[in-house]
Amino acid sequence: DAEEARLKPRRRVMQSQEPPIAIVAPGRVYRRDTADASHLPVFQQIANRIGSERMKHYVDAFDYGNRDIGGSALDRFWLDGNLRISALEQARFLQRLYSDDLPVAKRNLALVKDILPEETSDDMVIRAKTGTQFRDGKPVLGWLVGLAERGGEAATFAMNIDIHGAPHMAQRMAMTRAMLRTMRPGSVFVDV
Repeated sequence: DAEEARLKPRRRVMQSQEPPIAIVAPGRVYRRDTADASHLPVFQQIANRIGSERMKHYVDAFDYGNRDIGGSALDRFWLDGNLRISALEQARFLQRLYSDDLPVAKRNLALVKDILPEETSDDMVIRAKTGTQFRDGKPVLGWLVGLAERGGEAATFAMNIDIHGAPHMAQRMAMTRAMLRTMRPGSVFVDV
């Protein structure tokens, strides 16, 4: 199907884009049904293909954080550039994403939601994305943002944790699950 991403070893082609976006990440195949250490090479290639002008347009249209994509290369502005977003802003952005309230095609929003990793635990489904900030080659901050669904109700969340060793990386999801169990539906959970 022309609308679906076509997987090939070490290459993904997003057919629905004009022209089709070819994403090459040496030695990796990015699939939504497998856990990958990082999708950073994919995000970087997409950013470069989008270009500065269109990227700035969408960051502004999404009202994403301080909207500043400067201070670094286009394919790194969210990593070490001027872009800043608080956990509360991130959770509110996710509310807009999951409510189909962003200025992009609803089909594209559905595709983004569909590729987010999903975990089912107890009576809860969690769709989330992790990330890690590094300083001097060592992890210093871990984050987890997403949506939790339980009993037909949903809540968005954003969680940051200081990383002082490998065990902290693994604790992000466990801590988030524990906090989400205490939430009422429709709420926003932010932990910084």
